[in-house]
Amino acid sequence: MPQRPSDGFGQRLAYYRKLSGMSAERLSTRVPMSRAVIANIESGRKRDITIDEMLALAWALDVPPVALALPLEQPNVFVETSRGTQTSTHARAHNVIDWFTSGKRPGSAGPTPPQTIATTRLTMLRDYYQTLGRIVQAEARLARNDTTAQWEAILTEEIARRDELAEGLTGLGVDLTDFKIDETGLVEDQPVKRRTRTRRRPSGKVSPDGDD
Repeated sequence: MPQRPSDGFGQRLAYYRKLSGMSAERLSTRVPMSRAVIANIESGRKRDITIDEMLALAWALDVPPVALALPLEQPNVFVETSRGTQTSTHARAHNVIDWFTSGKRPGSAGPTPPQTIATTRLTMLRDYYQTLGRIVQAEARLARNDTTAQWEAILTEEIARRDELAEGLTGLGVDLTDFKIDETGLVEDQPVKRRTRTRRRPSGKVSPDGDD
């Protein structure tokens, strides 16, 4: 029988916590949950882990989130990937792990529009930030008058690559704004503007509602 990803979450959490030499009490000071909640997760009594909680736990333990979400220790076990009212699907754990890291769903018949957009965003974002890193490196070498390579030509090439990637990502709906720490980046709900209706005066002139 396929296991649910949440079935072993607590055991994996306990494993990595102990491996880090961290007590549940100490871990609770780094995540938005109490020591008792952590104990309930590790014992399996609590399974409804939110994304916020999983990311916080993975960050505090310095492990990839997939290490908590999926059984890296049992790559050939079957994992339930979805359960509907009439059907359920499952896949080998190593295939689901690859899905997390590559964006390609196991058993997918072919690229779908959502998959194409998501995987392209992943690939281009990785390339974009690697390019930014190479720009910083080239600028630092130029500032030191480093002559071991043609850093000016390299910088020009990398800037052109950055601009090309930025344009492509923007076209894919990616917002590359350099947000400040106090900005969420979430789109605020715009207030609905009241439409001004018009009605005719007895004289035949048109005026907005509320004029008289």
